[in-house]
Amino acid sequence: SGRFEKINAVHAYAEQEAPGEGAARTAQAFAQLFDVRIDHVIRVDFQGFTKLIDALGGITVNVETGFTDASYPVGESDGWKTVSFKKGLQTMNGEQALVFARSRHGNNGEGSDFARSRRQQLVMLAVREKLLSLGTLGDPNKLADLYQAVRQHVQTDLSVWDLLKFAPLAGE
Repeated sequence: SGRFEKINAVHAYAEQEAPGEGAARTAQAFAQLFDVRIDHVIRVDFQGFTKLIDALGGITVNVETGFTDASYPVGESDGWKTVSFKKGLQTMNGEQALVFARSRHGNNGEGSDFARSRRQQLVMLAVREKLLSLGTLGDPNKLADLYQAVRQHVQTDLSVWDLLKFAPLAGE
């Protein structure tokens, strides 16, 4: 349409136009824009993210740099709160992991998009480690239980059986 938009804005518009299809339509737009093929898409919302981590019993994250963010948003328009994370190994529940991954205004060099991206990677690696340590990826029943915990918060073009087929690849 000739406008410059962030990719999450494309998703928001697609969701408004066709609820439940935002992830697939965003993938289509991305594929066209960058001339790449996207075979499948999975989108997990924030509630699903926290429920997944809670269903795993929490995750252990090695916080590389401690920081404080005095401008972490509370709800849609409820203001701000201060959040802090100390350097070192920490066990986080879903809500704590979400705050750690989303914080945008941390001090100590943690206020950049690069630092936030690195924290998101640390959280995803911790989720992967927890999945592997529980033997979940080799147990279709455990995977099905995790999927049931988050299924209302996931958009995907994959069936449950497709997801189960991909599970062993997560170990790699």
